[in-house]
Amino acid sequence: MNLRKALLVCLVIGIALSMQVAQAQTDIGFKKAGVKVGYVMPGGIDNTLGFGAMVDLGTITKDFHLDAFFDYWSKSYGEGVYDWSWSMMSFGALVKYYFPLNSSNLLPYSGAGLGLNMWSSKWDYTGPTGLGYPTTYDASGSNIALHVVGGIEMPLSPKLDGLAEFKYSTGDADYVGIFVGVLYRFGE
Repeated sequence: MNLRKALLVCLVIGIALSMQVAQAQTDIGFKKAGVKVGYVMPGGIDNTLGFGAMVDLGTITKDFHLDAFFDYWSKSYGEGVYDWSWSMMSFGALVKYYFPLNSSNLLPYSGAGLGLNMWSSKWDYTGPTGLGYPTTYDASGSNIALHVVGGIEMPLSPKLDGLAEFKYSTGDADYVGIFVGVLYRFGE
């Protein structure tokens, strides 16, 4: 078993155990929702901008929060007689732990989760035609990926929180992202 599969198995077991230990402390529901934008550094291609959305779904135990997320980024460029484009869409769930800081409004956190990464790529040959070369190539795929996050949230107003987040995603197309965003608090 490779390291990636071992990490995924440990994560799933940890989530299952934590859910059983503290059933009475569960508070699932829509707590916050927001958007983010950031700088994405995919493996093997040039860096680009990305965006996403997230929903805080409450707590699964006293200290562990459940989030749903969606991320998207794409990159297009040309070189010589070829034009390339690549896009990635990812959605899934994260379990986050917020580190308490006494007498501070800052909420640092770290977490991990699983997501479905769906990618597509395309290249077009733009040079002379009739030479027997293909002029277009398309490929796409999907895979389950491990997502690891770390960040900080802070109140901006009674209903809005700001966030800064670092994210690493494994899979067929690994990427690192640095995001900033806002979250709207429901209720309260």
